[in-house]
Amino acid sequence: MLFPPPRCRIPLLTLALYAALLIVIAGSRPLWVDEILQLVVTSDGSAHDVVDWAARNPGGVPSAYLVQWLLLKVAPLSPLAARLPSIVFAIATLVLVDRLARKLILPAAGPALWLLALAPIQFRYAIEARPYVQALCFTVLASLTLVRLAESPTMRRWLCYSLCLTACLYTQPFSFFVCAGHFVWAASLESPSAERWILSAAVAAGLAFAPWFLLAGPHWAEAVAANHYRFDASFETARAFLRDSSGAGYVGTAMLIFFAVIGLTSKMISQSTKALLLVSTLVPIPCVFVADATFGYFFAARQLLWILPPLCLLAGVGIKMALGRRQVVLAMVVALFVVHDVRYALGAREDWDLAASTLSTAVQISGACAIVAPPESVALYQFFEPSVSRERCDPNQPNHTAVLLVRTPYTEESTGERQGRLLLDAGLSPGPTITSGGTRLTLYLRVQDTADLN
Repeated sequence: MLFPPPRCRIPLLTLALYAALLIVIAGSRPLWVDEILQLVVTSDGSAHDVVDWAARNPGGVPSAYLVQWLLLKVAPLSPLAARLPSIVFAIATLVLVDRLARKLILPAAGPALWLLALAPIQFRYAIEARPYVQALCFTVLASLTLVRLAESPTMRRWLCYSLCLTACLYTQPFSFFVCAGHFVWAASLESPSAERWILSAAVAAGLAFAPWFLLAGPHWAEAVAANHYRFDASFETARAFLRDSSGAGYVGTAMLIFFAVIGLTSKMISQSTKALLLVSTLVPIPCVFVADATFGYFFAARQLLWILPPLCLLAGVGIKMALGRRQVVLAMVVALFVVHDVRYALGAREDWDLAASTLSTAVQISGACAIVAPPESVALYQFFEPSVSRERCDPNQPNHTAVLLVRTPYTEESTGERQGRLLLDAGLSPGPTITSGGTRLTLYLRVQDTADLN
């Protein structure tokens, strides 16, 4: 038997307090742009609309969006309702990691769970209405199922493992790369039987995913080309990986790696467990880079969120070895993570709801029409204020004597300046500018109107 029976337990009170913390933060933080673009469809569209929208996004798959769509069918739209699936899957991930630690007989599940729960990159996506934590949950479930499959191969366990891999593909395709680590682990055991089980499960998941890939693949390529995405094979990409993998900068990532290396020297865990955690951490990394390079997509640390659980499990063992009963270093790492978590929780740079309300009020008071730069961003304001900018605003028309130029938090400076010059050429001059929720609103008036005001 590869793994002895499980032991250790996760404190339910701690889990409940963590869930409450996520709920409070998720309910109070304003939605950001990626969440809104997703909610435009999931909050008001049909299931077909959701599936079609997912297919037209680079690497888009429907699972997490359909989960959110179903929830919003029974719950009123709010930031908390939109983010509730992420919170649920974040809690489920911690429970599954604890079960995996028990199955592997790891001596320090507690520190590992603290590290994972508070790692800033995991914490961020646990309070965002995005699919990444849902995919993370399925990767941990896949690893747990794999351990059980290796312990006692049965068709039922193979089917569960195959379904986990399929769920990974349909939630965030890059999460499937945990399977590559699993295969390398089986190869290290020199177990042809385990290799066949894993390989056949991967093939089954790939066949289940093939119809979606054939449907969505051409749309992905079009979207990548239209948005001018590209993979940057440079030192800067490597730096981004090291800086952002934990979400706590170079120091946070270095701390996790340092203690994980110490954990690998531990005699408290078996060689097969070390191998599983090590390859589950390392193997997905080149797979993601190769996939990004192949499809011409830019690298982002969230594409490797799945390496965090095995890395934290190893680091937890390393912390126990380094500290014994003392908790000073663990407290230092947790404190660093908490600082980054607090910065993120309190540092929202955009509030589209507030900005849309301000824009609507400004239009009503000034009688101006609004031009949003770039124009496609108008949907972000209309999500909160449907009346915003429904009228076509042509500054060259004499009857448009007042125009509000709206620059989003993401408007490039050159785009805003170009639109401003067009308004100047149309005979309008800039007036007051206000900033609301990260959006800048500048009122432009015709020259004679400005003179009248003076």
